[in-house]
Amino acid sequence: MSAGCGNSRKSASGVAPPHLPIQRPDDDFAKADSPSLQILPGPEEPDWHLEEDATVVPGDRLSAVLGTDGEQLRRYGALDMTSAKYAQDNGGFATIEIVRFPDLTRA
Repeated sequence: MSAGCGNSRKSASGVAPPHLPIQRPDDDFAKADSPSLQILPGPEEPDWHLEEDATVVPGDRLSAVLGTDGEQLRRYGALDMTSAKYAQDNGGFATIEIVRFPDLTRA
């Protein structure tokens, strides 16, 4: 979710890296629930393996995890952010982040 968040962190290719939590609060977000969890690829997906439990950060805690980018998302009314890290046996990887908003206008 780097687009539209004022993210100035760019790689040499000019593409912003995925939002990985800047700071992980003491809260155990892995136990939080969100409808976005149902969208994530499941264990039946060939060649992709979930590296750790998906994390759901409530909207009011986004700035504690993402800093100023999280504050911007909160101002737009983000309900929560779901994040999961996947890996492939051949060394490939993906981080999926889903930010949920109350309506399409804010998204």
